[in-house]
Amino acid sequence: MAGLNLGKPRVVGAVLIVLTLCSALTSEEGGLSPVAIALIFGLAAFKAELVLDNFMEAPHAEAHWQWLYRLWIAAVTILLTAAFAAG
Repeated sequence: MAGLNLGKPRVVGAVLIVLTLCSALTSEEGGLSPVAIALIFGLAAFKAELVLDNFMEAPHAEAHWQWLYRLWIAAVTILLTAAFAAG
C-alpha cells in the first residue's frame, strides 16, 4: 500500500509542525463551528497518517494491518467529528 512517506524525518517534522499551527490557527479563527472542527479533526487524521507512515513500521506490515490502521484512524476521526457536532 502506498503511504505518505516523505523520506526525511526533518521534512516530516516540519510538515507536522506546520499542520499543528494550522490546527491552532483554525481553532482560534474558526471558533467551534462545525466546519472548523471537521478541519481540525481532518488535519489530526492526516498527521496520524504521516506519523504512521514515517515513524512507525507500518509500511512494512502486512496489507491487512495497514488497512486496519487506516480504518481505525478514519473511524476515530468520523466518530469524534460526529460526537462534537451532536453536542
